[in-house]
Amino acid sequence: MIVVCDNTDIAELFYQKISGETQVELVTEADVEDDEDEEEPTAKGKGKTKPKRVTSYGQSQVLPHFANTETRKHTIRIDTKLLAEAESGDVKKGKKNFAEELRQVVATVSNPMTVVARCR
Repeated sequence: MIVVCDNTDIAELFYQKISGETQVELVTEADVEDDEDEEEPTAKGKGKTKPKRVTSYGQSQVLPHFANTETRKHTIRIDTKLLAEAESGDVKKGKKNFAEELRQVVATVSNPMTVVARCR
């Protein structure tokens, strides 16, 4: 199944509903203690690092076999926002590695064994 959306915000929402996968902010004990220690709130963004985000896997709101897990991606999202992130390069992954991983995922989407396993 291919879903085409007219903007990246809608594409992201559809992806979350179909895959059950979302990005959530990771709050640690140190973050809570830092907030409690502050007497006055600091200016927005001043002295703060970008919040850590982790992937949360839940149930698909469409079909159970579309839900992603930590070990298996049944649903993928490709949009201009994602491609822009890939082009900007990730410190942990080079652009080449990211592009190759994306090619591998797309190349195996129509794999008959994958489709049979998902359609049970």
